[in-house]
Amino acid sequence: MRVFASVTASRLTMILLSTLLLAACSGDDGASATDPTGGTATSPDELSDDELFAEPEVGTEAPQIDSPVTERSRAAGADGYVEMDWGELVPSDFSLAPQVQELDLQNYNIAELDDNDPEAQRLYAELKAILADVPSSQELQGVKARLPGFAVPIEFDGNRVYSFLLVPYFGACIHTPPPPANQMVYVEYETGFELPSLYEPVIIEGAFEVATHVEDGLGTAGYSMRADRVTLY
Repeated sequence: MRVFASVTASRLTMILLSTLLLAACSGDDGASATDPTGGTATSPDELSDDELFAEPEVGTEAPQIDSPVTERSRAAGADGYVEMDWGELVPSDFSLAPQVQELDLQNYNIAELDDNDPEAQRLYAELKAILADVPSSQELQGVKARLPGFAVPIEFDGNRVYSFLLVPYFGACIHTPPPPANQMVYVEYETGFELPSLYEPVIIEGAFEVATHVEDGLGTAGYSMRADRVTLY
């Protein structure tokens, strides 16, 4: 029987982690645009067996298919798919910094706010709205791409997953707040695929749809895709 996932979390924790995520995405502290911890991706070839099969830390960035992207446009490979990096999903002229500054977070001691505090609830609602409303890159409409990431199952039957959110780092939407909408892809895969563990990164292949945001209880995705193929990394 297929089931649908749902997750609840402490508002206070989500506010605190959202603040860190927004700061990272703004580029003010030099952290990666997709990794709130400021970490960098590592190829599986560079890991020992113990590291390769260990549970990743929350915030661990998905591995790269190839070298990091230096240009926003690349030619498709022989199979017709462009190998993409998460940075390419963010419009080149977009920054979260102005919205974060409007919240005036420096005037709050977030660690001391209680979940039931009206101010904590207000900040949570505003941060969540900001993350959900960021723009997607319209130039990616219809582009056939290959993108690695971590799957957050939405519709599944046991270990077989039929729809999920693809996110750029482990723990997003489960252990931490959802990433900005332009850092999530809602994926439907009609035949489903076997996901042995949430720790396993996957690769999706298919055409991007950017016409509308897709809302789910786990987050709001700025991209969607009916995948041609989903494989383990």
